[in-house]
Amino acid sequence: SDLTVEFVTVTLSIPDADDQENLNIQLKHADGDLFSVSQLAAPHELYLGGLDYHDWPFNSVVHWGERMEGVWSLEVLDENNHFVDTDDWSWDLDIYYHDLV
Repeated sequence: SDLTVEFVTVTLSIPDADDQENLNIQLKHADGDLFSVSQLAAPHELYLGGLDYHDWPFNSVVHWGERMEGVWSLEVLDENNHFVDTDDWSWDLDIYYHDLV
């Protein structure tokens, strides 16, 4: 297929995210020998409290020009680079693309 990525949007909902300022959220795309990563959120000092990720959109153009095929995954780590249990989370991936044909 000749479907080429322009940009992506990840819509993320995290119930009861008490430590969301400590999260490292990455969108990964693997397609054959190609592997790329979008840094959607990184640990930060500024946290106002009470702001939850509910249908929160993250946009990225890191994957511009990549083929749409392949495996897309979301990886979430805490500030100590430990995997975070995401079983109660929901996320959607929208890929905006064009056809080269």
